[in-house]
Amino acid sequence: MPRWLRSALPGHSEPALPAVGLPPFRPVVLASLAGGAAAWAAVAGVLAYLHLRQPPVGNPSLARVLVVQLSLIAVLVGVMAVTAFVVGMVAGRRGLLTAVVVAGTTGLLGLAGSFLFASLDGCLRPMSVLTPVCAWRPGGGWSMVNLAFAFVLGAGLFVAVLVAILGVAVRRGTASARNRRKVAPAPPRTPVLRRAYVAVVCLATFGGAVAVQVPFPLSASSSPAPPESITAMFAAAVPETAEPAGPELRRAQVEAWVRVGGADLLGRMANAVGDLARAAQSGEMLERRDVAIREVQPACVDLREVVRDAENYFPVPHPGVDPAWSELLAGFKTASADCDRAVREGNLELFVSSMSTILETGRSMLRVSDRIQALRTGG
Repeated sequence: MPRWLRSALPGHSEPALPAVGLPPFRPVVLASLAGGAAAWAAVAGVLAYLHLRQPPVGNPSLARVLVVQLSLIAVLVGVMAVTAFVVGMVAGRRGLLTAVVVAGTTGLLGLAGSFLFASLDGCLRPMSVLTPVCAWRPGGGWSMVNLAFAFVLGAGLFVAVLVAILGVAVRRGTASARNRRKVAPAPPRTPVLRRAYVAVVCLATFGGAVAVQVPFPLSASSSPAPPESITAMFAAAVPETAEPAGPELRRAQVEAWVRVGGADLLGRMANAVGDLARAAQSGEMLERRDVAIREVQPACVDLREVVRDAENYFPVPHPGVDPAWSELLAGFKTASADCDRAVREGNLELFVSSMSTILETGRSMLRVSDRIQALRTGG
């Protein structure tokens, strides 16, 4: 008998819905404090690593400030994701809500720590990244974390929700597997596994969009050069003798590589990966192949075409950067081909793998562009 018909019968009463309470206060506070401590430790570790990589000397460049800001965003979002996954794995009935609350609080505490470290930049020598001079600079600290607010409390919280869903799904899947240990194996594609795949795909593509949609940091003097100046740059970049290239010659070679087409290739690459990430975030794409073929496959092809143009361009004229550039192109080439094939064949596992490769390769692209900019400025 349908439910609407039963409810129309005399004397029928619906059972009361179970009350949904808030997560317990004490475990949430303890987990948030632990997450905040982990965020502070992670921020301190990143700052110490950046200091070892390039100690501050004089006024920082715009590229250096951007690297520090992106590093803080990446580490805070990472700590929030790990915290959400762990809480989602161990929490009880309200695991998802608890994980989101703890992850958001962790992000806030991490931003507070980033503000404190940035305001005291120069006073803690092993973690100085922008200036060697010690002073209390709350304005500079706020400028440093201002950009991070939108990403950490917006994008980071979105990532935390997805990872928390994955953690809850893994916990439920593990419990179900224990209960069915003596029963025949379940079908290979369960709803829990499907939701886990969706979470992984969304996380990978969203992280890729955040990681690689950063324009190549060109200086004010890097507008497209006229033909005569390009000729002059290449004349200076090609040695007339067999002597090893010195720093000034290397800088001129890298400058010519950037101006003639390197900056354009990096920008096109970032845009292609960003378009692919946005197209892959559609939940409808995972349900309907026609949507995937219409929206995702062209983005895969665009990325492959940009890689083909980059392979036909000159190598990076620096022995310390060209191997990373070649590895970058190889990663994007493989991932774009796998993405195209996965959409055509409906292979979800291959698609997840290609998105993970694109995310990792996008991070490598950011490091390569940072290194090229440092060479152009004499770093």
